[in-house]
Amino acid sequence: MSGILPGISEARATPPFKKRLELLVRGQVLAEFAPVDPAALAFVTAISCHALHDELSGSRLWLTHTNPRVRERLAAELGLWDVRPLLLPDLPDSGDDQISVAPETMAERLSVMNTLCSAPSAKKPQCVILSPETLSDAAPSPAMLRDSAQQLSIGDELDPDCLEKQLIDHGYERVMQVHAHGQVARRGGIIDVFSWHASFPVRVEFFDTEVESIREFDIDSQVSIRRLTKAELTLAEAEHTAMVSGYMQTSDRLLSAGDDIPAFAHGVISEIGDAPLCTGSPLGHFEAGDFILNENRRHRFFQQIADWRQEGWTTYLTFSNKGEKERFQELVSDDFFQSSSITPLSGELVQGFTIPAAKTAFLSSSELFGRYQTPQTRRK
Repeated sequence: MSGILPGISEARATPPFKKRLELLVRGQVLAEFAPVDPAALAFVTAISCHALHDELSGSRLWLTHTNPRVRERLAAELGLWDVRPLLLPDLPDSGDDQISVAPETMAERLSVMNTLCSAPSAKKPQCVILSPETLSDAAPSPAMLRDSAQQLSIGDELDPDCLEKQLIDHGYERVMQVHAHGQVARRGGIIDVFSWHASFPVRVEFFDTEVESIREFDIDSQVSIRRLTKAELTLAEAEHTAMVSGYMQTSDRLLSAGDDIPAFAHGVISEIGDAPLCTGSPLGHFEAGDFILNENRRHRFFQQIADWRQEGWTTYLTFSNKGEKERFQELVSDDFFQSSSITPLSGELVQGFTIPAAKTAFLSSSELFGRYQTPQTRRK
């Protein structure tokens, strides 16, 4: 993205957004972002993240939604506006005693909580995405999680015997080959450990008592996949004595969308309202093959682009991959992007939308080509 935040500055300058963002940042009166088409949920979340990041140093935005697919989609689309998503997965229904929590789910949750124990990066805003119910889930306290962490960096002086004993004393299982969370394996000056919170196990190699290398490795092939300069090991499976909401700082803000609005929310995003804040794409839905085979639908697309250009709109067309962009360019003139004043973007956007007050439109190649699948989110 090269630091470009498409549509953010234009929308922030408009009175409808400016007023609501000021209320959200102050956190004293409920900020109501409405009406907002569901396609624009990630954009409204992103603009809120950037406003908060600019005005309140060290703050994060928390976003709740009851639908897990919407949360996954939101997390995938936020990257288009340079926001780092922190997606907290749901726990199984606590009413069913037969269902246990998958180790991967607990690892993802602990990883996010570990991130929340540290101050957010000054470079990129962060958004914690979760269900309203997750706010009241039992969790280790931030202090307990911090106290249970062991930091490792290349060049550290550390006796591998002491590290192995420390892990075993804190409940790690000694095995021949690591294959699950909470396990440690030793081969001479190499220690493999799968921390309770990690997505991948790490391989720590020592030269005598100096940490020489740290690498993540694949649990199935046991082959290294990424070199690290540092790693954090959770020494013990922390006791759950607090709630997830306890990780919210006083400068954080809670924005809620969907049906269940927490009582202490600082803002809401709703589809119901009077003057449209964000509307759906006027092009409607394309079925697979429509843009390529249906001349009338294609003509409607080009006519809408021409109308927006004449009225002074800014238009962005988002491509999820290089192949879709190349496919689109085969169907248009060579100078299409220059002559039509459309800016191409790379990133995930399932559906297009418009921001009338800012005269800004976002279009999605996924929509044009009839590809509506929600992308799976990878935790970064």
